[in-house]
Amino acid sequence: MPVVVLSTSYHIHVRKRPEVLQPQIISHKDTQENGICATIWPLHNAKIKDLNLDEFKKAFNEATPLELTDILHTAEEQDFFHKCLIHTILCIIITYGGEGFARFKDDLTKTLPELEEKIEPHVTPVYPLSSWPIDESTIKGSGEVDKAFVEELKLKESLT
Repeated sequence: MPVVVLSTSYHIHVRKRPEVLQPQIISHKDTQENGICATIWPLHNAKIKDLNLDEFKKAFNEATPLELTDILHTAEEQDFFHKCLIHTILCIIITYGGEGFARFKDDLTKTLPELEEKIEPHVTPVYPLSSWPIDESTIKGSGEVDKAFVEELKLKESLT
C-alpha cells in the first residue's frame, strides 16, 4: 500500500452565547456546545523523507531571530503583490458582476500575474471528516482529536 502524506485542518466550534446563534441551536438555549470537525488533503508531491523532524528541529534551533527586513517585501515583491491584489479584485468583479463584466473573462486570464517558481496545475482532493463531540480546551482534548483521526481514517487497520 503506498504511503500518502496528508495535511489536516481542524476547526473548533464553541458556542457560549447560543441566543445569538438561534438558527444553529441543537440543544437547550443555556448549554455550551463543543465540537471538532476536520478536513484532510494529500500534500502535493510530498515524500516522507522530506518531513524529517530531526532536520526541522535542527533548522529551527539554529535559526536567527527574525528581523523586520525578513518580512518586508522587496521592491519587486511589492510590485508583484500589488498586481496580485488588483487581479484578485478584477477577478471578483468579473466573476460576480453579472453579464456586463463576464465578457472580460478571457482578457483577465491573459493578465494573470505569474512567477517562475510554480507547481504544475493539479486538483487537490479534499476529504471532510465527521464532527466529533470533543472539547479540546481540556487537558486530554488534543489527544482525543488525534485518537478520533486515527479511528475515523482506520489508520491502525491500514498498517496491518
